[in-house]
Amino acid sequence: MNSLQYRYSGELNFEDNLCKERRMDQRLRKKDSQRNQLLEEDYKKLDRLCSITLQFVEENKKN
Repeated sequence: MNSLQYRYSGELNFEDNLCKERRMDQRLRKKDSQRNQLLEEDYKKLDRLCSITLQFVEENKKN
């Protein structure tokens, strides 16, 4: 293999590694997005639970 072929081969490997890193980054971002969505849903449920609890406490104060 001459130096030009070796250099070209190295560039291909470098580009292939960049593509792999990019795909991995996209997968991680997708997972982060899914986690954030689940967290958001949990926060909504927690807000609803807090609202119900406060309402219950207020009603018991009246009685």
